[in-house]
Amino acid sequence: MNNIQKSILTLLHYNVIVRDTLEYALSKPEYNLDFYRFKKRGVLLEIEQSTPLKIFLEKAGENGQKLLARIREFYDLVYGDDSTIIRVAPEGLRIDHAQHLTIYEHVIPLHEEIRRITSVHIDFARKNDQYDDRLEQLVKTDERFYRALVFMTLMNDLETLYFDFNKARNEAKGQITPQSNFIQNDISKVVSLLSFSRQNATATDRRYTAILDEVFAVIENINGKRDLPQDKTFPDIFASVKEHIAGFVRETELVWRQHYDPLIKELIADAKNASKPKEEGDKSNEA
Repeated sequence: MNNIQKSILTLLHYNVIVRDTLEYALSKPEYNLDFYRFKKRGVLLEIEQSTPLKIFLEKAGENGQKLLARIREFYDLVYGDDSTIIRVAPEGLRIDHAQHLTIYEHVIPLHEEIRRITSVHIDFARKNDQYDDRLEQLVKTDERFYRALVFMTLMNDLETLYFDFNKARNEAKGQITPQSNFIQNDISKVVSLLSFSRQNATATDRRYTAILDEVFAVIENINGKRDLPQDKTFPDIFASVKEHIAGFVRETELVWRQHYDPLIKELIADAKNASKPKEEGDKSNEA
């Protein structure tokens, strides 16, 4: 594996850490504490050491400094010791599920920024005939799995918000209230994030676009821009889209791992081999 390929893989790995932060927008019986610590350490490691990301951002001038600041803000809000979103407690991780939007508003734009930087490195590799099929397949499968997770997390919250909004309006006998306005504002943010993801997606296969179309059909249903399917209710359409998304997540994760795991193992092995001569030299000097 040559240097540019290692750089691309390192950037992809960093974006996996960013992406996997979406885990904390899912309600789970428990969260792996070791995995949390791995992500917490990894978010800062890439911008504190001489990594491809750090080198790129240092050369990017003011824009690079802005992105560095955004990464640190992301770390402080989600992984920092004073984070109100995630707390380490005696029984494990405590997640404040009222702050999903804060997670989305940092993870989703940041993921796109890192993806753009990765694309710059990919373009360089292509021009120099250093981009191979294994990396190309990984990039494609990584894209599809990421979009699947965005669908899963955001649609879960959209469903909750939509029914909370209707409950608030019903309790107020159809009147607009500060509470319903607050929920409506959150719905708009979720829809905006889904639109942002769609605009930046590079996946074009029919399986992905079928899910995409279903997601935005539901959005048009709740906005009153599309009639519900015959004999279907809002709980029906949410249940259907969530079932299809869950299947897409399982499918894309499996394929992604098949491409990701071997390359990461190779990257780690290369790093260990590269350090051996230095270690042996140090020992001989000591002798």
